[in-house]
Amino acid sequence: MFRLWFMVVLCAFIALVGWGVQQTAEQFNRMVRPSEPIKAFAVQRTKEDQMQIEIAGEKMVIDQGTIENKLAASLDQMEQKWSEFRDSARLNGALAAVVGETRKQWEQLMASERVQAVNLWVRERI
Repeated sequence: MFRLWFMVVLCAFIALVGWGVQQTAEQFNRMVRPSEPIKAFAVQRTKEDQMQIEIAGEKMVIDQGTIENKLAASLDQMEQKWSEFRDSARLNGALAAVVGETRKQWEQLMASERVQAVNLWVRERI
């Protein structure tokens, strides 16, 4: 879970930094008006399952099919781990103990004189 949270935060950070750089480049192009506009990055779809990303003049090609396969494998692994965790005897035993203790405390509270007095007072008023 920590790894997933870390990846989400990292992706959000990278997206925010990229957005800030893009905004800065747009402002520069609007104010200075160079002959060829400066681009911090550009994303183009070259083929049906490939994307070309240009960052500061450097180009790289990303195969979307590979990423989707890795994502599907990660999701399957996550679902398997969740099933193992949810069905574990240790978790179910601990949960049963907590529920039992809570039920016991609730019954003790409801049987107390103070609660019975309040219940009686409410019944008299109704």
